[in-house]
Amino acid sequence: MSLRFENSASAYDSSRMTMNFRAVDNDKNVVLCRISQEALQDYFGDGEPKSIFDSNRSQIESRANVKHEMGQIESDGSILLTTRDF
Repeated sequence: MSLRFENSASAYDSSRMTMNFRAVDNDKNVVLCRISQEALQDYFGDGEPKSIFDSNRSQIESRANVKHEMGQIESDGSILLTTRDF
């Protein structure tokens, strides 16, 4: 089941240290996706999280889609990308 990313808004969550973005699944359910700040920095380099995310959005969305297709979903229904996902 593929996710659709419609260039939705992204936002940094300082309490979780993640960039959050959204996707829609085939059943039209909204799926919260998150990538850790650590993963952004480890894989894409240092910088402001939003800028790093925006510059690498297509690759990040692709990884989120793979996790979703593999059923690697958090207990709250979200997808969390960490350094080990890259």
